[in-house]
Amino acid sequence: MAAKVLLVDDEAPFLSALTAALGRRGYEVASAQDTRTAVSEAERFHPDVVVADWMLRNHADGVDLGRILLDRGIDARIIIMSGYPAPELKRRLEALPHARFLAKPFELPELIDMIDYSMDKE
Repeated sequence: MAAKVLLVDDEAPFLSALTAALGRRGYEVASAQDTRTAVSEAERFHPDVVVADWMLRNHADGVDLGRILLDRGIDARIIIMSGYPAPELKRRLEALPHARFLAKPFELPELIDMIDYSMDKE
């Protein structure tokens, strides 16, 4: 059975392309452009893995989203994408169980490997 992946990014063209690419590779994919929608989608969709951008255009970032989901009992693996690998981000990720970092830009096989690796760590 393919992993259920929730993608969260506020850049619509990037989100659309990534959603289509993962769908073509057999993943069941849902997407959201902001934290509020992502939480609703996660409660409905029950993802195995959440792939979220660190910098979202609302009051919560990808790490905040991971914490919110954990607090709501959604035990998904978290992959945070960012083109800004700041020390602050790495420190915050260490406090989030099952979280990994993926540097932007990346190639699709890198993301697929990380999703599959995350699933193997259950």
